[in-house]
Formats: sequence, C-alpha cells, structure tokens
Amino acid sequence: MKTFIATTIATFAIGLGVHAQENKMSNNTKMVETLSFKPKNKVHRFYALKELKAMNKGELTSIYLRRTQELVNILPFMAMSSNGSLDFKTFGIRKQNENSQVLETYKRSAEQYNEQIQNMVIDFIPYADTNDIVKSIVYMENIIEKIRLGIKR
Repeated sequence: MKTFIATTIATFAIGLGVHAQENKMSNNTKMVETLSFKPKNKVHRFYALKELKAMNKGELTSIYLRRTQELVNILPFMAMSSNGSLDFKTFGIRKQNENSQVLETYKRSAEQYNEQIQNMVIDFIPYADTNDIVKSIVYMENIIEKIRLGIKR
C-alpha cells in the first residue's frame, strides 16, 4: 500500500517546487528577477465532496499533497500576488544583488521544504481517517479559491 501511494504521489509531484527565472548580469553573475510557480504546481481541478468520498486513500493523499504545496508556495506572497508570480519590476522592487540573493535563498529553501512536505504527506496522511482527509481537501480548496480571487478592499 505504501509503495502504491508513494508511486502515485511521485507521479503528481514531479516538477513540484518553485521556479526562478534568471537573467545574466554584465558581471557574469546571475540575478533572479522573478519567482513564479510552474502551472503544473497549481491546482487545476477542484472536486465535489461526492467525488472525494468515492476515492481511495492513495488518490486522496495525492490530491492533499498538491493542495498543501500550492498553499505553502503562495501564502508568503499573498499580499503581493495571488496569481503565483512575484516579479521585481511589477512590484517596484529594485534589482539589487541583495534582493536577488534573498529570492534565491528562498527558492532553495522552498524546494527543500516542498520535498519535506511531500515525504511527510506520503508517510503520515494515509494513517488519517478518510473523512478527515476529504474535509481537509475541501477546506484547502476553499482557501485556494479565495486566494485566487484576491484580497478585496
């Protein structure tokens, strides 16, 4: 069972993590200008409660993981962007090596954190009650939908 779940999760998790676009500077150092989340990291489908209740724990664990990783990636930048992209120019952030280094450090940390989340979810979530997993997925989907709508003033 654990091997099946790990295989299912691994299939969906390939390519997860944060992606930074780099721009070569004149002094041959690379400067990260944009932090964005690859489209396959975003949740593209939301499920009805009836659909989720009909799924097995392996499928639910995979869905749970994708929602968890999207939330972990977008929450730190919610005040700046709800669409999954942080661009220095758009937000008036100066292109300095210090800013680029902070973003690069965050990128590396987020990738490691996503790997740890994936390992934790694969190892522990299947032990949770199926109804609790379903409720958690519905709750996370509601949060993701609200984040995508943006902050209304």
